[in-house]
Amino acid sequence: MMYGTSRVSEDVIRQNAGALLKFQDSKYAKSGVGQITTFNELGFSGVNKKPDGWYFPHDINEVAIILETKAYEPNSNLDQNLPQLQEYINITRSKYNQVIGILYNGNEAIIYKNDKFYREDSELFSKDYYLKLFTQSSIDKPKIYLCTKSINDNLHINFGINNLKHRMIFTACALVADRKGANLAGLKGRDFATLQSEIIKTL
Repeated sequence: MMYGTSRVSEDVIRQNAGALLKFQDSKYAKSGVGQITTFNELGFSGVNKKPDGWYFPHDINEVAIILETKAYEPNSNLDQNLPQLQEYINITRSKYNQVIGILYNGNEAIIYKNDKFYREDSELFSKDYYLKLFTQSSIDKPKIYLCTKSINDNLHINFGINNLKHRMIFTACALVADRKGANLAGLKGRDFATLQSEIIKTL
């Protein structure tokens, strides 16, 4: 929802956000919007601060969402309200390991995954969209291709491994050895026999 040049109150923004996110209590979670419900009432003992919106699953291993809304003011800087969102994320993380934080003013939404900035959007989506953010993997296919090509070329040209399958097997073994504690980075510039010996020793 985009607003123009007129101010829109925080109450209106909050109610619109609740409708867009579909924040409603269910058998799976406590969920809603408002300014009178405290964290304490939502299961965070002794915390009397009042979030603008929340989605707190009964299963604490699931993803929680905390919402902070602000009035829409033309030319206002939403970023200045990030400390409050971050505080509420930290409160929520005292109970949940996976938390989506949303700061919203009707024209833009700033999204956090736990304590890390994720991105900015010009609109707000249903909670189901945000709940999936922890299960989505962002795969940079061009970067993977360039990295794979670099490894392949290096093994072929510098180490003389002419057989493609042998290069693939060597790369796989090197990756496993690296995860198991081999100091392959410390062997940069060494000959193939030394690198091979370290990989075999680790495996």
